[in-house]
Amino acid sequence: MVWAAFQMGLSRYDSMNTWKAGGFGMYSDYFPGNHFVWFRIDDTCILARNTKLFHTSPKFERLVQICRTAPNTRNLQNLNDYFRSKENENFKVEVWRLNFDAQTLMLNSVLVNSYGD
Repeated sequence: MVWAAFQMGLSRYDSMNTWKAGGFGMYSDYFPGNHFVWFRIDDTCILARNTKLFHTSPKFERLVQICRTAPNTRNLQNLNDYFRSKENENFKVEVWRLNFDAQTLMLNSVLVNSYGD
């Protein structure tokens, strides 16, 4: 019980994946591989892994992966700050996940978290 509480705190306030170190996440959280990081600039959405910076900056790639694994506000802010220092644009960082609706048999997207202008 103590370990579960400790792990829940780490996953909530740090970048620990809920599927790691005992993995209570497999019973209580979505698999982070279903999370996608997007940049919304005006009315345009750009998938983070399709940006030039993702393929040229290991630090940026790591920040994106952290946001996919633990999409908390602090991690999105770190990604936002790094992208802003490189691109100097007003934008919003969003993390979306795929969701299957069993009643309608439709696959849709759900906003997990967002940060920025």
